[in-house]
Amino acid sequence: MRRMPAQTAMIFSLIAALACVVLAVWLGLNHTFWALLPAALAVWFAVDTWRAWGWTKNKE
Repeated sequence: MRRMPAQTAMIFSLIAALACVVLAVWLGLNHTFWALLPAALAVWFAVDTWRAWGWTKNKE
């Protein structure tokens, strides 16, 4: 099974992180408790973006 290219993983992780940040801010305005889950996911995806960026740098 082939792996997804590192650049593609980086782009998808960045989009997911941004979507989670928007959702966390929106939920934070109304329901502070429920904003914790998308905020945690945003951090997770941001770290994944950073790791994927490192993979693309190592390939060059």
